[in-house]
Amino acid sequence: MNRVFVFVAVWLWALPTWAAEAAWQQAYVEQNIRFIAGHAGAPAGFKAGLSNAASQQRFGSDRTVYGSLSEAGQRASGERVALADFSRGMVELELAFQLNQTVEAPIASVAELQSIVRRVAIALELPDLALLPASPTAKEIVRANVAGKYFVIGNGVSPQGLDLDALPLRLFRDASMIAQSYGGGVSGGQWQALLALVNQRVAMGWRITPQQWLLTGALGGMNALEPGYYHAESVALGGVAITVY
Repeated sequence: MNRVFVFVAVWLWALPTWAAEAAWQQAYVEQNIRFIAGHAGAPAGFKAGLSNAASQQRFGSDRTVYGSLSEAGQRASGERVALADFSRGMVELELAFQLNQTVEAPIASVAELQSIVRRVAIALELPDLALLPASPTAKEIVRANVAGKYFVIGNGVSPQGLDLDALPLRLFRDASMIAQSYGGGVSGGQWQALLALVNQRVAMGWRITPQQWLLTGALGGMNALEPGYYHAESVALGGVAITVY
C-alpha cells in the first residue's frame, strides 16, 4: 500500500512538468507543419531565439526557442532590402555556423560538435514581429517560427583557434553603432548554444546538412529596422552588410 501511495504521489508531483513539456512539444509540431506547408524544399538553415536571459524575461520564457530558416529568406551580403517587405521589421547581430557533414542524430558533446563545424560567420537576422500575435507567449513564438523572415550571412572562416565567446562584434546603421557584443552574449556561450540548436532540431525530425546555416541567437539586442546601410563587423570574421530602403 505504501508503495502505491508513493507512486501516486510522485506521479501527481511530476504531472505538471510532463504536461508543460508536452505543450512545448506540440508547439514545435505545429511549427513544423506550418513550415512544411508554406515552403517548398528543405530549410536553408535553423535559428535560435530568446537566447539570453533578457529576451527570455521579456517574453516570459524559461528557455531558448528554435525555428527554421527558409530559402526564400536568404539574402546576399550587399543586397538591397525593401522596408515595405516588413510590418514590424527588426535587425539582429548574430553568429552563424555550417557543419562539414550531415547530422541526423544528437551530438553527444561540445568536443564532438567542434570536430564537425566547418566555418563560422558574422550574420544579420531580420525577423518580423508582425508574424507574432499581440503579446505573444513563448509557445506562440515557437508556433510562428520565431518570427523568421530574412537573414544575411558573411563569408565565414574556420573556427579553429578562435575563442568565439571573446570575439567583439559591432553593428552599424550608416555611421551610428547600434549594437555591440561579444560572441559569448548567448546563454551558455556559442558552443553550448550551437549544440542545443543542433540537438533540438534533430529531435524535431530535421536533418542538418553542410549547406544549411545555424544561427545561435541575437548578440547586443534587437533593433527596429529602418532605412539605411547596415554593416556588421568582426576583425576575425570579416563583415556583412545590407541596405534597407
